Amino acid sequence: GSRVSAAVCLALGGAPYWQQRIMSDGGGDFGGGDDGGGFDGGFDDGGFDGGGSEGSFGGGGGGGGNTVQGMCCACLLGLLLYPAALGFTGWNEKRAVCRAKVLWTAEEEAFDLDCNDNEAHGLQQGDLGYLNCPLDNATFQQYTEENSFFSGLSGVTALFGSPVSAAAMSMEVQMLVCVEYCAKEACRRRRLEEIDEQNESEIMAMGTAEELDWNATDEEHETWQPLRRLRSHSSSSSCRKECVEWGYKKEWSKTLGASGFKDNGRAERACGRPNPLSAGNGLSLGTHEDHAPSGQVRTDGGAWRLNDAQMKMLPIDVSVPAVAGDQSFQQAGVQPPPALNRGNTLVSQGTLLTCTAEKVGCLRVSFMKSAPKTITMLGAISDQPGMMSEEGWQPPDGFLCKSQQPLNRICPKKFEFDLLRGGTGCNEGPTRDELFATMKSENSTTTWLYRLIGFLCTWLGLCMILCPITTIVEMAASMLDNITACIPGVGCMVDMMTDMIVGVVQSLICLISCMCAVSSFFFVAAAMWMIMRPLIAIPLFLVGVCLCGAGCFFAHKGKDHSRDRHAKMHDGDLE
Repeated sequence: GSRVSAAVCLALGGAPYWQQRIMSDGGGDFGGGDDGGGFDGGFDDGGFDGGGSEGSFGGGGGGGGNTVQGMCCACLLGLLLYPAALGFTGWNEKRAVCRAKVLWTAEEEAFDLDCNDNEAHGLQQGDLGYLNCPLDNATFQQYTEENSFFSGLSGVTALFGSPVSAAAMSMEVQMLVCVEYCAKEACRRRRLEEIDEQNESEIMAMGTAEELDWNATDEEHETWQPLRRLRSHSSSSSCRKECVEWGYKKEWSKTLGASGFKDNGRAERACGRPNPLSAGNGLSLGTHEDHAPSGQVRTDGGAWRLNDAQMKMLPIDVSVPAVAGDQSFQQAGVQPPPALNRGNTLVSQGTLLTCTAEKVGCLRVSFMKSAPKTITMLGAISDQPGMMSEEGWQPPDGFLCKSQQPLNRICPKKFEFDLLRGGTGCNEGPTRDELFATMKSENSTTTWLYRLIGFLCTWLGLCMILCPITTIVEMAASMLDNITACIPGVGCMVDMMTDMIVGVVQSLICLISCMCAVSSFFFVAAAMWMIMRPLIAIPLFLVGVCLCGAGCFFAHKGKDHSRDRHAKMHDGDLE
């Protein structure tokens, strides 16, 4: 391609243009510039397929070898992603139907339990029960600084003023640490890795090759020869960001800070001292939880008790303020202090602190509790009177729905995400209808989220499979642009026409892949629902057939249009 373009332009009197192009481009159109390699540059650095931004059939922008390799890798990845996305879609539809069956069955079979009697209805082990009762707060755990849970705080007397009554409690311990971050980044070209640091700093300051003084002597020109290859427009493939300056700051953290930095001197100047190796004084950084023992917390009347699994589901979301002491505060010289007491701690806005000024090693301790007034439970009756099974209620097996996840629900419940059930969480005191409506809504939301993910992956897989078509068209258009670039009045028209053709091809590929993705997505969803819910599946199946037919129609029309265009061009050549 480069030899043809050179011959055409030289025949039309374009020698001065090509001399200038070679000098400014570093020989890109003949296979030398922009990392491309071109036709004469061999296959190692781009080779015949070097369709870049400035080279001819193989000249610029990082090398066509990379383009072909990327195209092949994308196509192979698409061949893996497409069936995987369809498999995920089928699994999601099966999961949604099976989960809906579990909820329908549970809604029909659940017994309404009596808050004051755990033997009503002649319940047997394994039966599904629903309970909504107020809790007896006299059965809650009593928390003080003497509890083993608050190890390290026993010296802080009357921490809460009076004992805290709660079903569960959490303590968050944070330390002020020195943190390293990148203050300044620089773009490092791959070509520059072979140049010494002095030349590299000059190059980065001067920018791209166009900014260099090309009127230098031959010796200077040889010195700057590598710089001519910095003109690649594919900056993302030839540029690697590196941090050239590190910064340091103090911030609160639930984990220990780093023991070493890239620039220890600067870190010490910014933070004042290295990070401590431990929190000391018996405390450990992070968020810690403690729950009342299994069976301790009861409903009013004492008929029902919460098991260990239910206790751990409770949200710990009520702030517990620490209470200031009478002793005057004196900040310890070493942070964190080896032992905490009323003399080296203070309370600010309910939070226990060891410092008034920000100093590396200072501690900050805050507290939360769980103390719901009512409890809603849905689960299987256990072999222990007045308790539900920790494993939950096992739904009966159905067609294609075997070994379903047990049903074990409690409200209030902290938000959690489960692969099969999706996001689960609820507020305090829902009625029976509200609880089942919440679980059905969670199943529906998860189903549509997974459907969106499955469809986008299906579409992406098809686009990657068809990407060789657009890549070949772009390479052919680039070659045609370079051949006619120097022909006055023709090059700009050809460039505009090739841009239009590439745009049309890309739009058609996007449209066809989208229609095929929608149709195949509907086919898979309809197949699963046709087996499990035929009345819903038949309309989905018809929609899929229509969209697939539309995709084939557009593909056939595009082929006919291409054939007619080639026929007209051939007739024009004969005339």
